[in-house]
Amino acid sequence: MRKRTYTIVAFLTICVIQFSFGQDQYINNLNTMPNFVNPSFYGFRNSTKIGVLNKFSGKKFDNSLDQRYLFANTYFEQSNFSLGIDFYNSSLRNSGFSNTQAALSFIYPLELSNYWYLYAGLTAGFSSTKYNFDELVFQDQINLFTGQINSVSIDPLADSGKIGYADIGTSVLVSNDENLFFGLALKHLNTPKNTVNGDNDYKLEMLVSAQLGYEIDINRHNQNMLPRYSYLYLFGALSKQGKRARFDFYQELNLSTFSLGISQHLNYLEDFNMHEFGVNATIRMELFDVGLNYKMPFGAGSDYFVNNSIGAYLIFDLDPYRSGRRGDFSLFY
Repeated sequence: MRKRTYTIVAFLTICVIQFSFGQDQYINNLNTMPNFVNPSFYGFRNSTKIGVLNKFSGKKFDNSLDQRYLFANTYFEQSNFSLGIDFYNSSLRNSGFSNTQAALSFIYPLELSNYWYLYAGLTAGFSSTKYNFDELVFQDQINLFTGQINSVSIDPLADSGKIGYADIGTSVLVSNDENLFFGLALKHLNTPKNTVNGDNDYKLEMLVSAQLGYEIDINRHNQNMLPRYSYLYLFGALSKQGKRARFDFYQELNLSTFSLGISQHLNYLEDFNMHEFGVNATIRMELFDVGLNYKMPFGAGSDYFVNNSIGAYLIFDLDPYRSGRRGDFSLFY
């Protein structure tokens, strides 16, 4: 009975967030893939990268949300702009729910001074959400006397459907040449409808997100036992969508080719809150970064709505100068 209750709660939580509230979903690795929340990061340092992320939820709930994220970006030096593309897919096991998003971002860099840079971005994308409740059994399908399950239900929730809409966003990122950046991104500028029947009450509200990153060289003069290129990286993202808010905080210790970090994720919804705590580790090699992260619920009541999850990510850095860094993997190198 307890397992069944968890299943129902998990399923209803996703439905409430996705359909009723129109709350956006987030990945676990905003510190390593900040372009997910702010596409202007595709132009940061005129980089060329390819990245992939897979997240798998634990088995506490029968209905667990899995995520897949793929992105690629490159800088066109002669024309002085960057392009980024990303593809995101999430699916809820044993429920028939899936969401797919694809977007193209254009980023134009501006040199404000010899020390400060601005990256302005414009994003256009398309999102498709499918939900198929054929795998679920509704109350009116159960014959209480015989125990038989009828194949037809008249419950309104039993209607399957598909939602598709275009999405427009804009973003900006300001960075210095040493250790600091801050950004702002706006998503759903066109407030697309997020319902099958076209009800205007279910429009996606505009999502506003602000980011701040700061990197500290903790062994600048090579005077302690840490590797010469050791940094403390602090990253935070604050997002607001209607009456809902989300806070993501990351603290990462970068020890040359290896980094270890922790994160805190606070979600404030209308009727309940869901908080998570995470740990992550990354190994940096000559051409790519590979990492793992683990997230778990924390706080009163969070374990009732949030499942444990583990994620793996791989980022190829195609910068021709990367192989010459010799352990200096500063974000601002």
